[in-house]
Amino acid sequence: MNNQNSRSFTFYLKTTLLTLFFVLIFFNCASLKSSNYKSRIEAVKGIEDQKVLYKVAMEDENTEVKLAALEKINDQDLFYRIANQSRDTKVSLKALSRLIDQDRIFQIITDSKRSKFNQYALEVINDQNTLLRLAIYHEDFNLRKSAFEKLNDVDLIRNFAFSSEDLDLGCSAVSKISSQSDLMEIIDKNRVLEVKFAALEKLTDKEMINSLVADTNDTKIRIKAISKVFDSDILFNLILNDTRYTIVDASLKQLNDDQILELLKLQNLDNKLRLQIIGNLKDQNELMKLLRSQNDLSVKQEIFKKLDHDALENLSNDKNDTAMALAAKVKLGKISWDDVFAGKAGSMSDIIGASAIVQNPQPTPDAVVKACHKFIKKGDNSRIPELIFLLNKYGDKPLAEDYLNCGKRELYEAAAEWAKQHGFNVGSGYGSNRVRWGQGR
Repeated sequence: MNNQNSRSFTFYLKTTLLTLFFVLIFFNCASLKSSNYKSRIEAVKGIEDQKVLYKVAMEDENTEVKLAALEKINDQDLFYRIANQSRDTKVSLKALSRLIDQDRIFQIITDSKRSKFNQYALEVINDQNTLLRLAIYHEDFNLRKSAFEKLNDVDLIRNFAFSSEDLDLGCSAVSKISSQSDLMEIIDKNRVLEVKFAALEKLTDKEMINSLVADTNDTKIRIKAISKVFDSDILFNLILNDTRYTIVDASLKQLNDDQILELLKLQNLDNKLRLQIIGNLKDQNELMKLLRSQNDLSVKQEIFKKLDHDALENLSNDKNDTAMALAAKVKLGKISWDDVFAGKAGSMSDIIGASAIVQNPQPTPDAVVKACHKFIKKGDNSRIPELIFLLNKYGDKPLAEDYLNCGKRELYEAAAEWAKQHGFNVGSGYGSNRVRWGQGR
């Protein structure tokens, strides 16, 4: 019996000691001083003092303990201090997400030099005005761009696009806008040309595009708008009535070859405009037809510049216009200018004609001047325009004197104009008697 009591007492003692042991462990685990982070989390659950919780959130070495403390904080000032001062990014972001005051959120991100933190911070911000302020004022461009990408308030985006002078963000704003009237207002109000262009690129309303072409005073915008016009009546009107080369050129680029040929049939086109129109014709067969129907030297020069290799090959075999055939051979490299002026190809008339047509490769000025002398002696009226052109391109003072004194009125007038343009006076007296018109006939 004594032995049984002794065993019962021993069992009771062990049970009591074991219970006490676990109680002590529990109380140790619930201490903020415990080395076990889980015990510190348990301790935090029993704390209401905001200052103590703030201290834990700022100073504990374990992120989960700090976050547990942060969960129990309800003081906005403490959230601001933790978000602004904590070196633990997760804790800072969590505190930032609990802040209500958007000015404080803006200030924290603006003052922070932690770019990674700032980028993460954007993920917890959804207030549209705060995002817009960051997009406008933050010094980090990447953050500004990220903030703007999160914007979805149509009014904020539209107003920003109207006034922003930031090229990249202005274009980003335009990319978020689909309203045609808003795009027109951006074109009208924004001061950055590239932003205007971005808006114009998205503009599809034909009436609005046509109104820009008709009414805008900005030449660059007008040219850009013309690139979106396909109404031939509008384009023809611009070509025939606008005196600005760039506007006419932009309009011509919108036309196809049939429309360009239709323009060329119009009467009373001034020569400058005719050349500009021809400069936009692409069809080689049509260019060849036009070349063969023209007598104007400047028109022939413009067409010749546009001929491709196959067209030049065709022209080089032309039996009806031997001057043009010679020009094509020189252009193709089938014969050199040295051989041409040495008399190995073509008549003197062909040589003068080809010299006035081919712009590359060019003959030497000395060779051209000698050829002009010879041709003046022949007295051939068919190359008067070419002789005048060659004086202006290759001539010098002696050749101008020869033109003045050769006895041909058209050449005299051309030489007098050349002298005026080069600062010389034309007077009477002993002049050049090197060549006379038709003396060699």
